[in-house]
Amino acid sequence: MRRLELDGDLLIARFNYTPWLKDAVKALPGARFDWNSKTWRFHVEYVADIVPALLDHDFDIAAEVIELLGEHEDGDALTASSAAAGDATEERRHSVRELNVAAARALSVAFPSPVLLVGEISGFERTRSRRHAYFELVERDAAERTVATVSAVMFEGVRRRVEAALEKAGMPVADGMRVCFRGRVALYEARGSYQFVIESVDTDWIEGEQAMRRERLLRTLREEGIAEQNLALPVPELPLRIALLTSRDSDAMHDVLSSLRQSRLPFVVDLFDVRVQGRDLEHTVTEAMSRIAAAPERWDCVLITRGGGSRVELGGWDNDAVARAVLASPLKVFVAIGHQQDRCLLDDIAHSAKTPTAAAELLVEYVEDSLRYVDDLASRVDDSVTRTCACMMDSLNALEAGLRRAAERCIDGAQHQTTHLPRLIHGAAERRLAALRLPADRAHIRLHALAATTSTRQHAQRLDSMSRRVRAAASAAQHERAAEVMSRALRLRH
Repeated sequence: MRRLELDGDLLIARFNYTPWLKDAVKALPGARFDWNSKTWRFHVEYVADIVPALLDHDFDIAAEVIELLGEHEDGDALTASSAAAGDATEERRHSVRELNVAAARALSVAFPSPVLLVGEISGFERTRSRRHAYFELVERDAAERTVATVSAVMFEGVRRRVEAALEKAGMPVADGMRVCFRGRVALYEARGSYQFVIESVDTDWIEGEQAMRRERLLRTLREEGIAEQNLALPVPELPLRIALLTSRDSDAMHDVLSSLRQSRLPFVVDLFDVRVQGRDLEHTVTEAMSRIAAAPERWDCVLITRGGGSRVELGGWDNDAVARAVLASPLKVFVAIGHQQDRCLLDDIAHSAKTPTAAAELLVEYVEDSLRYVDDLASRVDDSVTRTCACMMDSLNALEAGLRRAAERCIDGAQHQTTHLPRLIHGAAERRLAALRLPADRAHIRLHALAATTSTRQHAQRLDSMSRRVRAAASAAQHERAAEVMSRALRLRH
């Protein structure tokens, strides 16, 4: 039920609650809401503005209100179309207002219910600081040329809801973005221009647009040959120093830190406080990635994560600048942004995990695998060293035994020489002396024989003296040689 009645000096608008209709009525001049009767009230001085506007919304206008409008010299506007239809053959003169009212009614007949309109926002920035947003929705062809434009308006209440919905989706209202609005077609009679009055935004269409935009961005990156640039980087052997990009004090941050602490491994985490949705997502994330790229030696890897949220909130991560910052990173990037069924662009170009906890557990697993590998390698080295030492000990033992046997043989040989050599030398000396003594004895005999046959005593004495000297010399030589043999034997013993 939609009806406009007169109550004294007040115009009373009654209608069933509809958000967009409430916003439209609220925006009319002098509008005041009565909480007791749940009606909107206007002073009669605004009747010329109120009646045409409510006619656009199919309000039933009470007769006394129409009479009141006639007193304001605008009553003919209500019957303009019927008067024109009553006498088609008679050319009738119309006022500008009559024309606009008739056009407005024609539009309301052509578009009796809200429609969905897809277009590109243009000129929104110039109304950023105003209560109501007036801008254009533009259609462009494949060459990016404008082929059609329509004026659009978001009244204050609707604007708050639409901006909040798009902000939550990670797609803040901005010039150049394509959206799908639900709204009604209306004519602004004061100017004679029609416009699209926005009532809400179609988030279902946004999800589809997000998917298509993500595919377009991914296709572009693949065509440039850089889509797998970060995926190709090796996983660090010990990813203990982590650059964490998430919102400070968020559930995601606490989940990651809790999982790392529970591992009891010496992780070091540096937090980069970034926005995980909304208008500031792009510049905070790209700035953090630039800081990391400027000093990559401080960290082993990067982890980008966020907590739960609606599917449309992931749209902010389907961002070309963010994707290129990740691809340009000199460090391996891990992401945990989507959900079990949802994905964003970063899931396709970086090492992806489904939740912050899963990402932290993945890093813990990598570190533990590395430690197990080191332990296994140390065990193998220890076994190899043990085997080598054992072989060396066997060789040393064999060498020692051989040296001992050789030394014993040498000692036995020396002892043998020490025991038998003096005896052998003494025997040889005796034999040599005997050999020397024999000629001496023979010479003595010959000398005695010669002395006996000669008569000269002096000659015999000389021969006897010579014999004694020969014997003394032979005995001295024997004793000297025996002393030398004993000396050598003593030296061999020691």
